[in-house]
Amino acid sequence: MVGEIDNDNNDPVTQGQSSPRRESYSSSLVEAAFTFLSSTILSTQIQESLVGNARFIEACFHSTRRGPTVVLRSCAVRILARLAHCPCAESQLTPNDAAKLLCDVLTDGVFLKNGSNVAFGFDTLTTAVDGLLCIFSKLTSEQKQMIIEEVSKIYTDVLRNRSLSKFALDSDRSGSAKLAYSVTRIMMLGVDCESLEKTFGSSVILPLVGTVQWRYDTKTILEDEESLYWEACTTHALQILASWLEQGKSLHYNSKTLNLHENIWMVARPGKAPRKALDFGTAVELASKSDQSCSRLHAERIQIWLNERL
Repeated sequence: MVGEIDNDNNDPVTQGQSSPRRESYSSSLVEAAFTFLSSTILSTQIQESLVGNARFIEACFHSTRRGPTVVLRSCAVRILARLAHCPCAESQLTPNDAAKLLCDVLTDGVFLKNGSNVAFGFDTLTTAVDGLLCIFSKLTSEQKQMIIEEVSKIYTDVLRNRSLSKFALDSDRSGSAKLAYSVTRIMMLGVDCESLEKTFGSSVILPLVGTVQWRYDTKTILEDEESLYWEACTTHALQILASWLEQGKSLHYNSKTLNLHENIWMVARPGKAPRKALDFGTAVELASKSDQSCSRLHAERIQIWLNERL
């Protein structure tokens, strides 16, 4: 099957001067092949076979970047994300190469869509983030910094889209919630890395503060399919903020120290202009009384450090 994909002019997806009919036929076959492989990629034996095949890895890279359909690009991302952490001595896919490609996927994701021309959807972005999560410890400090910066942009987009959107589709809400959950998992790995201390600035911390404010606002209502993921995101946000504060960190913007008590997060009001969400101090106080044990304990840790800085 790999031989079918890698044709005479080294284009893994289409024949060089083929007729439109043959090109379409070839693309359909390649899409079917990638779809099948992506559904079987969890098998260790299959992973070891594919990750050692240089021509197949090249085909996956090509299909991710220039595949003619969303399905093909998404399947290629799923395969590469799974293969990136495969511990095979014959691997043709280095963590560094995988990280760069998966970060490119995040850059070209659903928030850059132009009409119906969507490079990748929420599910594919989540797969890419999960792939980065698996290889995060193997990457250089520079690559870790690049990943944290990229996922923080995505998280901010997801959170603002959800907290400010009055008309989001249920399918979008569920998919974006899953993506937000995966992103906060990577943030949790990065917050305790000494080499990433400067990376955890306002672009990372303030959206996490906003998460707590939005989630504990008394008028926030979540759909059933998304609530599980946003509950987990909020717990992660509280844990990251607690760890960050306990390390003695503070936020600076234009040489001014930002007070988390004064952070403003705007939320939607159906039929009206957006309003300010609950202030951070009050939100943390409510979190400290949560029936979620982890959230409660992290919130109590935050309270100690916030009270000392009043």
